[in-house]
This record gives sequence, C-alpha cells and structure tokens, in this order.
Amino acid sequence: MTQDRLNHRGNRFSFEELLTHCGDVSSCYWQIAWAEFENRYDRFIYKKIAERCAAMRPPRLCLQFSATVEDILSEMKVTLLKHDCRALRNFRGKHSETIFLAWLKQIAHRTTRAYLQRNYKEYFSETETMSLDFVHCADQQNEGQARREAFQEIVASLRSLAACNARNTERDINIFLLYTLSEFNADMFMSHPLFKRIGHRVVDNVVNRTRDRLAQSSDLRN
Repeated sequence: MTQDRLNHRGNRFSFEELLTHCGDVSSCYWQIAWAEFENRYDRFIYKKIAERCAAMRPPRLCLQFSATVEDILSEMKVTLLKHDCRALRNFRGKHSETIFLAWLKQIAHRTTRAYLQRNYKEYFSETETMSLDFVHCADQQNEGQARREAFQEIVASLRSLAACNARNTERDINIFLLYTLSEFNADMFMSHPLFKRIGHRVVDNVVNRTRDRLAQSSDLRN
C-alpha cells in the first residue's frame, strides 16, 4: 500500500492493516499507522474515559475533569505502546472492528479506575484496589469479555437501525454475528439446518449490508 492511497473513509489503511502496522514497530508504516490510529480512535477512547470518570465521581474530580481525562488517555496510550505494542500485536480479533472497539472500551475503563484509585486513594477502600498492569488485557479471557460486549452492542444497534416492518431482521443479525464473531463461512451456513435455504449471495449481501449500517451508525463510535 502506498502512503498516499486513501480508502472511501479517508483512511490510508483498512482496519486489519492498521492493527498489523501498529503492532509492528519495525514496519516502515508504523508512525503513519499510529497517527491514523489516534485520529480514528482518540475521540472514542476519550468519551469512554469521560463516561467512566463521571460514573465513579470521586471528590475533587469535577475541578479538573478535562485534564484528568486527558491524563488517563495518555496513560492508556502508554499501555498500548508497552513492550513494542504487544497488546495490539497480540489482539486476535483483527477481523472485527466492533470487537476491537469493545476491547478498547474495556481497557479504557480499567485504566480509568486504576488512575482514580491511585490519585484519589481516600475515595476507595483497600478491597477495591487492582493491578496497574494492563498488558494482560490482550489475553483470551479479556478478549472473550470484549466479544460478549460487542455481541450485545451489535444486537442493540442493529435492532435500533432496522425498520419496524423490516423482514428477516433477526435472521440477518444471526448471520452477521455468526460470520463476524464465530467465523462461519458461506458453506457452513448452507450446511446448517436453520440456514440451508439461503445461498452464498444471501450471506455476502447480509454481511456487507450490515457492515454498512454499523459504519453509518454512531452508536459504537461516538
């Protein structure tokens, strides 16, 4: 890929390419990819941190709310950059940006809680303390949690986007989730008793149409 090539969203890299380059500090595209990563996800991360700060409401936070959120955002980036971006490199859901957003949200919440515990100790009991090492957020257990959160958010978003009289809404949601989160392919769908009457083209159309709907929705991005 050349540096001046942009896709239809104005990005140089596809989602999978972006994570691949961000997770490889030896890549000649690493700096460009990281700048694009910040451009694409900083707003999302900032909002999730702000929401968590507002929910926890430790005393004195309201006096320096914006500065605190910025500090936590910087701390989270340090976490993602640790060990030559090991967390990004080890993330296994590169086929799904929705799973990645749920994963980022989880890390944002963990980073926020740890930061507030560290800087507002009088607000938290000793039993609420937690580890400050977030590299483990890339492990299988936490990625599984991200998948579950992604599942819930996708279903809620797609149901809200569907017209009241839309046909096959639930069928299409199931096809998309199985294809995206469980890595079903068209042949697996056609061999399954519940989907044996659909063809390859139906699966492709459903997946592409659903991706477009999610891309146009601000539910997971804003």
